This record gives sequence, C-alpha cells and structure tokens, in this order.
Amino acid sequence: MPPPSLSDPGDRQESVPVKLALGLLRISQALANARGAAAGEQGLSPLQLQILIDLTNEPSGVGAAGVLARKYGVSAPTLSDSLAALVRRKLVTQRPSASDARVRELRATAKGRTLAERALADLDQLVGVCAQMPHEEQQRSLGAALDLIRRFNELGWIQADRMCVTCRFFERDRAPGTPAPHWCRLISRKLAAADLRVDCPEQEPAVSSPGS
Repeated sequence: MPPPSLSDPGDRQESVPVKLALGLLRISQALANARGAAAGEQGLSPLQLQILIDLTNEPSGVGAAGVLARKYGVSAPTLSDSLAALVRRKLVTQRPSASDARVRELRATAKGRTLAERALADLDQLVGVCAQMPHEEQQRSLGAALDLIRRFNELGWIQADRMCVTCRFFERDRAPGTPAPHWCRLISRKLAAADLRVDCPEQEPAVSSPGS
C-alpha cells in the first residue's frame, strides 16, 4: 500500500496524517498573512520585519549576516538586499565587529526597535488566540509544536536555533510517564512540557543537530 499523500483525494478525506498536514498548511498561511499585514503596516517586507524583530531581541547585535541567512533559509544576496533597505531607512546599523574587523556586526537602531515593537504588538493577537485554549491543551500543543519544529529542522526546512529540543544540554524523556519527563543538564533541573523554551539565550546546539 502506498504511503498517504496530499495528492490523493481519498487521503485528503480519511488519512489523519494528510488532514494534519493540510491543517498545518492552513495555519502557516494564516500566520504568513498576519506577518505580511504587520510588516505592511510598518512599510516593510515580511523578511525585513523578521530581521528587525530578531535584531531587536538581540541587544548585543548579531555577528554576521550569514547567521540570519541560514536561519531564514534565504540566499545571501536576498538577505543583503533586505539589510541594505533597513540600513537606508536607518532602522539597522552595520559596523565592523570589535573582535573581527572582517565581520559586519548588525544592530537595530532605536527607530528600528520601535517599529519592531509595534509589529509585535499587532501580532500579540496570536498570543490571545493561544491564551483562549485550556491550559492542558496549551501544554500539549506546545509539546507538539516543538516536536514538529525539531522534525522540520531535521528535514532542513527550518533552523531550530535557541530551542530546548535541539540543545546539547537537553535530555528528552529522561523520566518518561512523569509530570516533568525531560532534563536540562545546564541548570540540573527537571522540565515539564510547559518549561520547554522556543527562544533560550543559553541554548547551545547539539553536535549532532542537523542544520546546526
């Protein structure tokens, strides 16, 4: 029997994996629309907005444009074009790194941070939608989302940086069947599903993590 497929009309009606994939595609479209609307309100492209948000969340700056290109899965020229537009609008600065003059360090300006914060305020509607879910469902959904991101990372579709599930300190299911089955070796602490982070500043990629 062939594996289920999005192209099979019967599978689209009956196969749970196919219906889940279709649901995820619809969610991704909704999120793309929301990001596009937020970016448009600030006069930015979705990629420019994402760059600005990430630089705003990194007060110390990002050491190289290549880091962002890999994270977003875009070519270096595409990223350079977006960066150049942000620099022209005085939303981002580029300057030689103090530790390596060959590297251009990127930082959001005060004006850039203000635009990023306005866009994030618009996107807080997504937080509101998630907050309406029952607490137990929030936890289950967080665990499922993190697992999907990890699997997408393995396929090379996304860079799962700064996440617990791709960190060298993370031990999955060290105590299966318990309320806090995972373990963080960095802080020597048990982790429940609700404790897992999507954006952890102490994260260090696992050596074997694909795409790292």
